[in-house]
Amino acid sequence: MLLAVVKYSRTFLNLGCQFACCPKDEKKQCGYMIWVDPERDDRAFGVLVKLMKKKMQVEEDAKKWDEELGKANYELREIKNELKAVRQQL
Repeated sequence: MLLAVVKYSRTFLNLGCQFACCPKDEKKQCGYMIWVDPERDDRAFGVLVKLMKKKMQVEEDAKKWDEELGKANYELREIKNELKAVRQQL
């Protein structure tokens, strides 16, 4: 006999709600699932949704900044190589 595990939903519809499910890996689960949270407060749900959206935006911004940093580092290496070539010619 296996005991169910309690997890938190990460979907917008049920964000932060607890549920019990089969403890096996996703591909091997038996399909057992039951909600264990009491009715949620709509205000709290709204706050959770806003936080989740902010988290997603921050992750997108961080990815863009990482790409820009990579481009800047590439340009810096190119400039250093050009300077090195110029110094060697002098």
